Amino acid sequence: LRLIQMLAVAAAKRMPANQKAVGRSRPEGIVRPRELPAMLDAMGKLLQTAKAQADAKLQAIAAARQGEQSLEEKINAVDRQLQEESLSRVQQEEAVADAERQLE
Repeated sequence: LRLIQMLAVAAAKRMPANQKAVGRSRPEGIVRPRELPAMLDAMGKLLQTAKAQADAKLQAIAAARQGEQSLEEKINAVDRQLQEESLSRVQQEEAVADAERQLE
């Protein structure tokens, strides 16, 4: 026991002045082993929350893009329908003009 005490005193004397612990104080950033599970749990929860937020943002962006694509598809469909109806109207006007010529 006396040998262990002397080793502890010698180790304390060799420590730099800014690292010497007085009572329960310890340098900033140093965690005791018994505190590690709680700290690691907190870090894990933080990472899970950050991942969930990032996933939610990605899903929102994907949904917005899908909505834009859907809107663009609707606009394209209406344009095609308008072109088809214009072509149909031109054909009907030509048919009416032919019928009028035949009646004269």
